[in-house]
Amino acid sequence: MPGAADASTAPPWLDQAKEDLTACPEWNILLNGIYDQIQDSLKRNHTKHFADLSVDERGVLMAQVELQLADEEVYQTFLKKMTRVVDHRIAQHVDSVFPRQHGTTKQTLAMDTAADAASHLVQDLPPEQKPLLRLLFNQPFPPSFRPRACFRPLTCLMRSMQAWKLFLSDTTTRFKYESQCATHRIGTISVLDTQLTQKAQVVLDGFPALSASRETLTSMKTALSYLHTLQSEVLASLGDAFFQLILPLLLVWPNPDTPLLVETYSAFLALPRPRLTPSMAPHGHGIVQDITTRLDAIDPTILATLMPLLVSSQTDSTSTSPWTTLLHPFVERLFVGVVAPETLLFMWDQLFLLGIERLLPELCAACLCLLRPQWTLCTSLQALVTCVTTFSMTIQVHQLQSWLEAHCATTLRRELQLEVSPDSFYDRFVAPAVSVPLNPDAETSSPPGSPVQAKDKSHDLINGWRPLLDDFQTLLTTVMTADASHFEREGDALLTQYMQEEQAKKATPPNPFAALLDAFGSTLSAGTSSTNEPFTTNADQFNDEAKAEEAFQLDLVQQSQKAAFGRTYSPDEIKALQGKPKQAYDKKLPKYTSTYTQKLAKARKPS
Repeated sequence: MPGAADASTAPPWLDQAKEDLTACPEWNILLNGIYDQIQDSLKRNHTKHFADLSVDERGVLMAQVELQLADEEVYQTFLKKMTRVVDHRIAQHVDSVFPRQHGTTKQTLAMDTAADAASHLVQDLPPEQKPLLRLLFNQPFPPSFRPRACFRPLTCLMRSMQAWKLFLSDTTTRFKYESQCATHRIGTISVLDTQLTQKAQVVLDGFPALSASRETLTSMKTALSYLHTLQSEVLASLGDAFFQLILPLLLVWPNPDTPLLVETYSAFLALPRPRLTPSMAPHGHGIVQDITTRLDAIDPTILATLMPLLVSSQTDSTSTSPWTTLLHPFVERLFVGVVAPETLLFMWDQLFLLGIERLLPELCAACLCLLRPQWTLCTSLQALVTCVTTFSMTIQVHQLQSWLEAHCATTLRRELQLEVSPDSFYDRFVAPAVSVPLNPDAETSSPPGSPVQAKDKSHDLINGWRPLLDDFQTLLTTVMTADASHFEREGDALLTQYMQEEQAKKATPPNPFAALLDAFGSTLSAGTSSTNEPFTTNADQFNDEAKAEEAFQLDLVQQSQKAAFGRTYSPDEIKALQGKPKQAYDKKLPKYTSTYTQKLAKARKPS
């Protein structure tokens, strides 16, 4: 099974699924097909043995064989078998652990189980299959791939960077560091070690998402010091960004071992990414031109509003472009310290998946567009930069996802060839060509089309439950074939009865609650004092409680509005909002809803 994890670390159910697959006839048939394809390729290339090929030639040959088998029935049959085996083993595992779990559902356990298995399989994913992770485009990595900034369960710490490590692998640098530590440790320490340590402490103190523990500081400064001995020019080239760009690695992996931190940060610094220069102009070349082009394509008024602020700030006394000043936190620091931790990790997920050069202009344009209601009223470059860097912390992951989906996701998916239906490994359900006549005595000569075939095909791309529904329908159709005639007769009788009942309802539509309402009304209007007593003696108490609840809700709404909008709104004022004030209000409405929900939950929490 390609990419299978080692048995010592993989979940037991995953090993069982592997054993089931390797023992099934579909696997043996697939192996025979692979063998035949390899032999045919060797004959065409006049090669006698597979072992005669180099490592690279073997990889090319196997890739060709995979492409040739992709559309073959033997390959599709095996994929369907694998899907059913994995689903069966996941279901068994969930059933066995569910009684010991509290506060969760089977669906959640199933998703966590699948994500946990995927994190193990990712460890052995071949480099040529790394682009498969692009299926996660515009989605935060699952916790098993990369734990959330605000939640790091112990089960995730051991494999927290498995997905990121696919992009940040530099075993050569790691081996050199470990060897030098063993033979000449003093050689791993920079001559600027003291200054690097002091600066690292300052940067950690200014990044509240990380606890500035002694262990974290030691790992951080040791990695920075060693990398400075290898590349003395990196500090002058990156400046403060040299200390800040390592923070997301510490955020994802809060307790790293120093050799791994050296490896991953060295690999990150080697990644190609656009840089800003002091003299960059919007009509020049580079990332500034890419960003301005995107802004102009999305909405020309955005660039028209920004340009007066940027042009008016350019003076002869400085050679720094205003665009460089504005975009520096985004481009040079890759949003570190600018956006919230969870948003930052989502951005880095996407940058690793698609490439920093390809996606960074889109993310910069997204931030400027999302923050437009805040910076529109700025009158100077300094105010603009302050506004953008301050309010960037309010950008949420779902806002970025929506923006990317609306403005560039379609193009990116087309470039990455990600427009694939999730149910491509399942048998398509075809409804039997049997029609139920509206009139039992009537006959129809042309059966209606399948409801599945008539449905818009675009739904297949967004309905994640489609494969399960298709399998369920196919199973029912297969199992119940013997009873089809019985169901048809019963269905005709039920349909006739249903139509008769509907006609009776149209004639005199009865109220099914009439008897209950009459009994309740007679109880309330009864003349005896004993009957009315429960509804009259506590009237004042109910009124007081209702007034108190109304006052509590009003106060809660006002507090939430002040926290989200900085002021309170009456219902009439909300209805009267138009234009930019309405857009600004809608922009902050999710924050108000979240604040209200949190305050209400806190107030209702039993003491």
